Amino acid sequence: MAAAREEIESVGVQIVLVHMMDDLAQAEGFFARYGLDELETLSDPDQELYALLGIRRGRPSQYLGPGVWLKGAVCTLWEGHSPGMPQGDVSQLGGVVLIEDGEVLKSHLCNTSADRPDYVELAKVD
Repeated sequence: MAAAREEIESVGVQIVLVHMMDDLAQAEGFFARYGLDELETLSDPDQELYALLGIRRGRPSQYLGPGVWLKGAVCTLWEGHSPGMPQGDVSQLGGVVLIEDGEVLKSHLCNTSADRPDYVELAKVD
């Protein structure tokens, strides 16, 4: 996300990060570690916004399966992202939703915890 941020914002999209952390200072530290600390964030520990947007919780194979472990190893060993203690509901999958004037224009609902959609393509309105 950080690598694509400038290109996403250049098409007029405002990025808002939704997370489940109750401790906002902890959330700020987490996002700062990835260069995303200047973005607007929303804390949703009860996962109400996730549910409203149709971003579902996964089955164990979707958040603990071999593909997730492999992506985790790649992120840890080659990309330098150290795993931390899980925060919130580990079964909650992610998603990207493009909203304008209260209407969902596009979305990508992740199938596993390892999904990484093309953020730039999702930001482009056809």
